[in-house]
Amino acid sequence: MSSGGSSYDGGGYSSSFSSVGGYTPTEFDGIEKVRGGEERRVVCASIPYDPASGYILLISSRKKEGRWTLPKGGKEANEGLEAATLREAWEEGGILGWVEELICSIPTARTDVHFYALQVSSLAEEWPEDERAREWVSPEDALVRVGWKEEQAAALQLFFSTRNQAPSTDEGGEDAAAEEQQEEGHEEENPY
Repeated sequence: MSSGGSSYDGGGYSSSFSSVGGYTPTEFDGIEKVRGGEERRVVCASIPYDPASGYILLISSRKKEGRWTLPKGGKEANEGLEAATLREAWEEGGILGWVEELICSIPTARTDVHFYALQVSSLAEEWPEDERAREWVSPEDALVRVGWKEEQAAALQLFFSTRNQAPSTDEGGEDAAAEEQQEEGHEEENPY
């Protein structure tokens, strides 16, 4: 973990970046939603990764069946960007870990999306949106699977470049990445 990062371990929240203070997953009801109005919606997304393997943890989309996405969602009133990133990773994927750094901020038609590197420390067995599937995938497969969301693919490319981890761009695409994943024994595997 880089110094000065944010972490969420399911039992409390602490951050050197945010004044949100200690909250647990059961206290989300008190967070006020920020919606509507003339202001652009602020969205926080995580790039959950395993530093040992370089794999990325993706979650299934609730709105687009058969699609994969990075955990993301709207920042709530009086919530810091890092705190929102951790909360969304927890709610959508049961992901616990450390926010390391801001990778990029990308404006879309109605939102400003802030992408943070999130080093995964553990995965919960139950979480608020546990109907979602989650899967560890290679960097190449991650790019293919989130390619339907241009801003997510762009953020992943920047994430890989900051770690000198350029994914292969061969013609094999998703099938080759899936075969490699099966050969290495990573399919459905939880390193935590």
